Amino acid sequence: MACPFFIPTERLDGAFKFPDRLPLAPGFSGVCGAPGQMLCRPADEELRDHCNLGHASCLRLPKQRHADSVRFSARAEKHKINVRYVYEVECWPAGGGTLEFDDHQHRWLTKIEDDKLQCQAECFLKTWRTRQRPSAAAAHL
Repeated sequence: MACPFFIPTERLDGAFKFPDRLPLAPGFSGVCGAPGQMLCRPADEELRDHCNLGHASCLRLPKQRHADSVRFSARAEKHKINVRYVYEVECWPAGGGTLEFDDHQHRWLTKIEDDKLQCQAECFLKTWRTRQRPSAAAAHL
């Protein structure tokens, strides 16, 4: 689960002790998209302890928010990949949806208006595809 306000920008290979356990494995550097904090670059320890993990107690998070974290999963069906996202508040589901990616055309068939979530979904999908088909996915990254 990542912070719903986190905007990942680049992979942080080797920065985390157990990267496979991260929601956007291997972990990402990025910027904060919380109101009033837009594009603030968190320190390395904030990225490690908050941004990449969600359920954060980060001081940048607004008191009133729609979610504490977002979780992703994916499932392939023929040439389409369904990326499911679930927002969580205090470890309880708080909404979500499904995004659809065409693996043959290499494009999203559905998108979400939240640019932060869309960016996280793209990072998640790249990692997921690499794990599912390491040689084929690496050619399209």
